[in-house]
Amino acid sequence: MFTFDGLHPQAQLFIDMLRASPPPPYDEMALGEARALFRDTMLRFRGPVQTGVAVKSMVLAGGADDRPARIYRSDAAGEGALPALLFMHGGGWVLGDLETHDDICRRLAITSGVVVVSLDYRLAPEHPFPAGLDDTVAAFRDLVARAGTLGLDPARIAIGGDSAGGNLAAAATLQLRRDDIRPAFQLLIYPATDLGTGQTRDKRSAEGLFLTERLLRWFRSCYVPESVSLEDPRLSPAHGDLTGLPPAHILTARFDPLQREGEAYAAALNAAGVAASHVCAESMFHGFLHMTAWFADARTAIDALAHKLARGLGAVSSS
Repeated sequence: MFTFDGLHPQAQLFIDMLRASPPPPYDEMALGEARALFRDTMLRFRGPVQTGVAVKSMVLAGGADDRPARIYRSDAAGEGALPALLFMHGGGWVLGDLETHDDICRRLAITSGVVVVSLDYRLAPEHPFPAGLDDTVAAFRDLVARAGTLGLDPARIAIGGDSAGGNLAAAATLQLRRDDIRPAFQLLIYPATDLGTGQTRDKRSAEGLFLTERLLRWFRSCYVPESVSLEDPRLSPAHGDLTGLPPAHILTARFDPLQREGEAYAAALNAAGVAASHVCAESMFHGFLHMTAWFADARTAIDALAHKLARGLGAVSSS
């Protein structure tokens, strides 16, 4: 049994439960089965479906064609043009969909008062880099262009996401900087910001937990063509010119192989003159926000993210 000094007791119980009856590794499964297992896992550990929010299907422009999306609008949202967040789901650019991140999006929308729009971008390996990034950039531009008809304020649209989605959000922000229309705020949740850091990671933080170095390598092999440098800022935003980017808030988790690069990215943003705050969930691991039925800390952390988002966009969040 693996034990981790400082890991939340409930998190340790969760890890022990997984290790007692471990699911098959994603990289040894057929792709459709891996995606189904990921979806089932995310749905299994989320809390009750949150009410008080209107959820509708929509489409947004993608890099090649239109992409499915969902729009979440709190019943308590104010009148007039509302701020919004374009949310990119995690799953290593390979797994995940609108349903796997429905709980997080609902909770963010309810607590922040911000309209949340979740994008179903193209996944690897069928659609390797830069397909997901191209979808993200195109969708943000489309959302801003259609803000008036959607009841949104085009000057107060943020971009964000978790894990691989945080990577896409950060990379898209770099791409959009050259446009007159760009994000007003970044909400990055345990993001991957430097895909070449595998040899310098703290391996202890990944051993036996939800996200492992082996899984990271598989995700990267599915997403990144061999001809592309891992230092390309479109893959690793930490290698880009960060000056002039919008303010950001970054959440990391202590027991996460991505923790150090998320923290370093916040520091690099600040060094480049960008207002960036960083919070580390000291007793948690990668992906814990999905476990709202298991951890009160997950619900508290999502609420804290919602308040950061609301302040960043000048919205009125619920208490």
